[in-house]
Amino acid sequence: MERTHRTVHWFRKGLRLHDNEALYHAVTTSQVVFPIYIVDVSWQKEKEKFSAIKTRFLIDCLKDLDEGLKKCGTRLYVLTGDATQVIKKFCKENEITQMTWMKDAEIFYRERDEEITKVVHRMEIKTKSFLGHTLYDPDEVIAKNGGKIPLTMEEFYETINDMEQPGAPCPTVTAKHFKNCLPRAVENHDSLYGIPKIAAWGHSAPRSLTIYKGGERQALKVLKAKMADSTLFTLNGFNQGVKTKLPHTTYLSPYQNYGCISTRFFWKSAEKLPAEKTIILRGQMIYREFFYVAASQVNNFTKMTGNRICRQIDWYENADHLKAWKEGKTGLKNGPKFSPVSLVMRQLVTEGFIHHINRWAVASFLTNGQLWLNWEHGQQMFEEHQIDGDYAMNAGCWMWCTGSAFKEKISESTLDPVKFARRWDPEGHFTRKYCPELKNMPLKYLFCPWEAPENTQRHARVQVGIDYPAPIVDYKKTRSQNLEQIRKINLSESISAQ
Repeated sequence: MERTHRTVHWFRKGLRLHDNEALYHAVTTSQVVFPIYIVDVSWQKEKEKFSAIKTRFLIDCLKDLDEGLKKCGTRLYVLTGDATQVIKKFCKENEITQMTWMKDAEIFYRERDEEITKVVHRMEIKTKSFLGHTLYDPDEVIAKNGGKIPLTMEEFYETINDMEQPGAPCPTVTAKHFKNCLPRAVENHDSLYGIPKIAAWGHSAPRSLTIYKGGERQALKVLKAKMADSTLFTLNGFNQGVKTKLPHTTYLSPYQNYGCISTRFFWKSAEKLPAEKTIILRGQMIYREFFYVAASQVNNFTKMTGNRICRQIDWYENADHLKAWKEGKTGLKNGPKFSPVSLVMRQLVTEGFIHHINRWAVASFLTNGQLWLNWEHGQQMFEEHQIDGDYAMNAGCWMWCTGSAFKEKISESTLDPVKFARRWDPEGHFTRKYCPELKNMPLKYLFCPWEAPENTQRHARVQVGIDYPAPIVDYKKTRSQNLEQIRKINLSESISAQ
């Protein structure tokens, strides 16, 4: 292929060198390639929420990408400021003739791409974008479904079954590919184009350390280990370093979120698993595709109001209950004086990641399980703190688990917090770690500390009623009331449909 261009490759979410068609096209068609990343904090804060831990994970990903590019003989050029303005300026200064990037599905990314494309086209710069963050092109899925969004998994499977299956990953970009398109080295590169400190995003360094390190190399290392792990999807007892009964998963979603691992490469790698596990893993990936297609077409996807596919439910408004849920201070009347939900919320804020079953637990408690508060609050909390809390998957899962979308009826299956704790944390390791107030409580009373005799409480150095937040709900009463509301909504919709 003839090398005629001076190209900017714009890294956004596809923070990797393997299976990156946009980057591969750039290095095979260009005399020089500038790999750039843009830190547009004002725009980012307007569109998405990022905690300090989530931001640090992103910085890890950028540092790893820069190291990978160094091995190719080049560097990552980090530009800061309004994306449209900095691209225009950089392209002019470096006589750019082509710009490449990996497509994003979210509406607000697509709108920005259209705006920037118009600007660079006026500068006579060619643009080329490629699929890479999903297995299927959302626009093609919509077209295949007659221009409609598939709103159930059954409809989605019917649509993609008639489409071409995911292809093989493209070659990894290496020093060999960059050999003939290296930009001239900049002596003071780090001061001009280096990766900013976390303060640039408005954060101080987080006090706690997440157990996840970002970056493509780490993602591929984890993938290799998981595909050889015989305990994958089994109740092997260890999750995030804590012994529980939660199913063992891949924990690769944070890397998918930032594109450190190719979804297509992940899909292909699943072939290494036993057949039944390949089906499980690929099924999870199809759910991701399902939500991405919906998010690509629905305005206000992360909200109830103005969201055309979302049930309009009359949720309660209770600032005190919401604050308690966010801060992990949810007690239970007629049950333990602490809630397993509180433990999970503490883990979320300190580590930036919680198991998918625990996510369902805190979601159910916030919404139709106990508090009957709008799922938007949970979506915002997860988006801010979960290192894998991306736009489509996060909002899609919140609507799914609350019955706000993608289901004909709202499920009557809601959380029983007490049974939940006893089932998934039978030995109490998770509880003791995230509720240190109870670390000395005997297992017999760990899930019912109010039953512990006074001398047991003294020995455990904990006093029930003082060392715990006050209960915020009568667990049995609210669960019963909410089930009644769910039944009324389902009945009303059933009658309206007749």
